[in-house]
Amino acid sequence: MLTTLDVSGMTCSHCVRVVDSAIRAHPGISEVTVYLEDGLAEIDHDEKQVSPAALANAIEEHGYEASVRA
Repeated sequence: MLTTLDVSGMTCSHCVRVVDSAIRAHPGISEVTVYLEDGLAEIDHDEKQVSPAALANAIEEHGYEASVRA
């Protein structure tokens, strides 16, 4: 499943690494791409192992705002 999350609050490459790491900490993640300028993250994952909402929550636990793009 491909999930796109809108992520606000990222200002630098360190932020990108934090968001990437927060996502990759979950099982079932195949690929992650975080776009600083666009404020989004694209995640290819197994939805049976991790839900889009859980991925957004993981990002928010690190101080960023995240929501599933409709």
